[in-house]
Amino acid sequence: MPSAPPETLDVVIAGGGVAGLAAALALSRLPGKPLSITLVDPTALPASTPGTPGAWDLRVYAMAPKVLAWLAELGLQPLLDARRTQPIAEMHIAAGAPPKGLLLSAYEVGSTELAVVMEEGLLARALRTALQVGGRVRWISGSVSALTQTEGGDAVELTVDGDTGAQQLRARLLLGADGKHSRIRDLAGIPFTRRPYGQTGVVAHFASNQPHHAGAWQWFGADDVLALLPLPDSADTRAAERGRTGHAVSMVWSMPAGQAQAWLADDTGQAALDAALAERVRPAGFELQRLTPLAGFELALSKVPQPVRGRVMLIGDAAHGVHPLAGQGLNLGLHGVMALHRALAEREAFRDCGDARVLARAVRAHAERVAGMQLLTDQLATLFHSTRPWGRWAAGAMNLLGYSHVLKSRLVRAAIA
Repeated sequence: MPSAPPETLDVVIAGGGVAGLAAALALSRLPGKPLSITLVDPTALPASTPGTPGAWDLRVYAMAPKVLAWLAELGLQPLLDARRTQPIAEMHIAAGAPPKGLLLSAYEVGSTELAVVMEEGLLARALRTALQVGGRVRWISGSVSALTQTEGGDAVELTVDGDTGAQQLRARLLLGADGKHSRIRDLAGIPFTRRPYGQTGVVAHFASNQPHHAGAWQWFGADDVLALLPLPDSADTRAAERGRTGHAVSMVWSMPAGQAQAWLADDTGQAALDAALAERVRPAGFELQRLTPLAGFELALSKVPQPVRGRVMLIGDAAHGVHPLAGQGLNLGLHGVMALHRALAEREAFRDCGDARVLARAVRAHAERVAGMQLLTDQLATLFHSTRPWGRWAAGAMNLLGYSHVLKSRLVRAAIA
């Protein structure tokens, strides 16, 4: 006698990173009849969420105010330790040595912050805690190994491999939130393009000789982009151990892959990076001392022309990838989750959560932002490159832009959004 088909769930989310966790939380808070939601990730959901750790994550994000406001509506704000977040009130941008450049200030448009810097781990822990408290999302430790869209187009059938063996799931909507190397994207046959920049993003945290005054800095070079993001003073762990108040910043340095490979190779290379960084930031008055090991990650532009196929939808890094120079990768992914959340909340009563028209509305609402951010970051990544004939002209134009209050105000409003 054939076994009965599995129960049809409303939503299965593949991927327990920030985008997947945020989607699970948002969809579990939709008004009306609760959706049945299952999240699949190779890691297990901890039985209890640990307290704030002492070590600082190397991966930090500059979270946009609009995204933070949405997360606050989901009840996340009390779960984010304010001692481990740092507002950005000003952004210093230059295509040459200081004091030339452009200063963007939140105060120019009557706001107090352009963004808030926080660790990936801090945000992920808060989302997991919210899911545990809510108790509406089932968590399966495993990974999707196969998927099939049903002949009638009313569901997706999945095979999930875990420690206890394979199990079958059936869902009206499958969200692929499994990152830039998405397995869901491959299994669903969703086309995408990926163009490496030939660059590596090198990250580390540094103690600083001077307070950052809630300012971030970014320098565009001939073949690299260097950014310093402000961190809370407590991130200077060496000063804290001595009972003093320190100052700390997080470095993100996008550079040619060959140069990064040489500097990351051994202690001699890392010392060479420290020396090059010291020379680069000295005109701005910084003296930096590295607090953490260096880490690097490949940079590439990823495009998914149509992130929906049937009842499968990609979100987060699975749906798009941008250069990190604007710090908008995670914000872009969460804006996509926000668009889906809104489309599901506003759908007609006769449409289920995987209805083609509902998903199309979510894609349309997000498409312009994705295309605009990919174009902007792609152009900025190479605008000042030594091979570009207009590189010197662009540097001068950026410095002159600092004298236009109107244009600066528009840039600030765009950053806040």
